[in-house]
Amino acid sequence: MKMDCSLVLAAAMMVAVSVPAVATENPDDARGTFQQYAQCTLDTRGERVATAVSYFPDSREEMRALQALPANECVKYASSTFSTRLFRGALYTAMYQARFANGAPALTAEKPDFAEGSGPRMTDEQQAMVQLRDFADCVARQDGANAHAAVMGPIGSDAERDAFAALQPTMSACMVRGQNVAFSKPVIVGLLAEVMYREAQP
Repeated sequence: MKMDCSLVLAAAMMVAVSVPAVATENPDDARGTFQQYAQCTLDTRGERVATAVSYFPDSREEMRALQALPANECVKYASSTFSTRLFRGALYTAMYQARFANGAPALTAEKPDFAEGSGPRMTDEQQAMVQLRDFADCVARQDGANAHAAVMGPIGSDAERDAFAALQPTMSACMVRGQNVAFSKPVIVGLLAEVMYREAQP
């Protein structure tokens, strides 16, 4: 599905909340430490993590659930505040890496209804959340191997860079023609991890 890029720009904005995060000078180091925080959270709060990320993005239910996750065991990876959207993506990345370390899953014939849980009438912001996942679904279905490599590749590694380079044509094809939107790697990885995790065949 093609995206309305004006909505995507709004959806990519961070929403800061009072949960731990990392502040380091090297972006890849920051990403790595943040991903360790998400992995630690998954290891110590497993079932609660799965419940938290099942809610519609940025919903009150999700916000409350994510804010309740931080564990004392993971404080060594934390120092500040960060976006719940990035936290959701990092948690899905940790879940995906744990489940599909041996290879990319086959995806279900039909994608899930990404609007489920948004309420009876979607706002523009909620519609943007749906379209972001439709975009990631498009990318994953057109190039599952490189989508998997992007999620699994060590942060900052040649494998990750190669996967992102290979995905560029597919990501462009999944956007509105003539529009260019810059996504950060953590956003793309988190979205791909979410859609592939949710759409993996049983």
